[in-house]
Amino acid sequence: MPSHPDESVTPSMDKDLYYALTEADIQRVHTTLTIDDFDCITEDVRYIFYNNGTTQISVLPLPAIKRNVQRNMKVEDFRMRKLVFIPSSSSAGILVNASTRILDTADHLLQQPQKDTFTEIKDAIQSTLPEVFKYGPEQQYINSACEQIAKIQEKRNFWTEPFIREIIILANLFIQYRNGFYLPLITLAEPLQPKSYTLIHLSVEIRRGYLQDRITRVKFNLLGGFTFSFVPEIYSGISNHVRIYAPEGLVIKEVEFDLQPEHSKDPESKKGVCKGLQKHLDEHKRDYFDDRCFYIQLGPEKSTILYHCKKYFNIKLGLSSLLKTLLWLWWLTVLSPFICGVLSWLKILPLVVARVVFSSDFALALLALSATFLVAAFFYAIDKKIVKQFITTHIIFIYVVLTVEIFFMMYN
Repeated sequence: MPSHPDESVTPSMDKDLYYALTEADIQRVHTTLTIDDFDCITEDVRYIFYNNGTTQISVLPLPAIKRNVQRNMKVEDFRMRKLVFIPSSSSAGILVNASTRILDTADHLLQQPQKDTFTEIKDAIQSTLPEVFKYGPEQQYINSACEQIAKIQEKRNFWTEPFIREIIILANLFIQYRNGFYLPLITLAEPLQPKSYTLIHLSVEIRRGYLQDRITRVKFNLLGGFTFSFVPEIYSGISNHVRIYAPEGLVIKEVEFDLQPEHSKDPESKKGVCKGLQKHLDEHKRDYFDDRCFYIQLGPEKSTILYHCKKYFNIKLGLSSLLKTLLWLWWLTVLSPFICGVLSWLKILPLVVARVVFSSDFALALLALSATFLVAAFFYAIDKKIVKQFITTHIIFIYVVLTVEIFFMMYN
């Protein structure tokens, strides 16, 4: 039985979303990732929308996103005004009613015998819409809707082009929900006028599971470096900008691009396109990063190629020069008795110098100097979450070594 429009949702919101889905386009995307710590990354995305139609729009769908563990999610417009996410209980109704409008519009574009063929498919799709768009939908309803869309695509030549353009919008929406995504809806502070642009800024803190790997953390805490690997969110056919800021106290050492065909059975021509783009990016990668920032700008053509490839950007991070120098001085200070002991045993260091090194006065001086480096390291890392973990690990190791050395100097 076909569903009816949700009475709790105003018709103007349904209409706005319908026009947003059919006439508003994203023209450019700027994505900035800031690595806050091993558990959290701040993702700032700026979307430039264009209203290509003749009707103003007050409700916009943002690109589909996964229901990950997200914190401090906020959205602003070009005047830095806070915008409102429509709650899922209401957005589900708006999506149902907007989808119903798409189906009705598609139906009006048909003539007999196409209309009779479409009626059964339309009724089957409408009956699933409330289940598809609700919070935590069941997969069977989404699969059922996708199967009905597939019936239309099987007889693509049977339908008119205007009809197909409407149905493709709905098909793409169902595919996103089948893949575990959902469509967040926002209300604009002022309507997006026809033939006009607007900028929407989305900021969210996202948990990144692969940065929680224990081996990665241990390696970093000992050596001070790790590789940040991520899949860039690329939109086909438009300009994409991707920026990554290194964590405070770390610098970008190297960048690697890994592009593969989307499917192993893709033709050789498609594999060659992905490898060709990877070769181009590798040849120019020194233009894309410095110590603090990785930044790449991709035009519509390269964005389309990258969109159809499996892609990983690998950012290798290491200690900054200042922190590396501070660490070397710190360890050199702490290990100086051991170094002097080895040199004395090798008859390289005079005996009188060795006696001074192993005296109690030298032990106190060594402790004071180590404490000085500790204070310097503490102030350097006080506002740097990831570096603070590294410094803490080395403090533990250094003072274990220092305690053992002072014990031997005092009692030998």
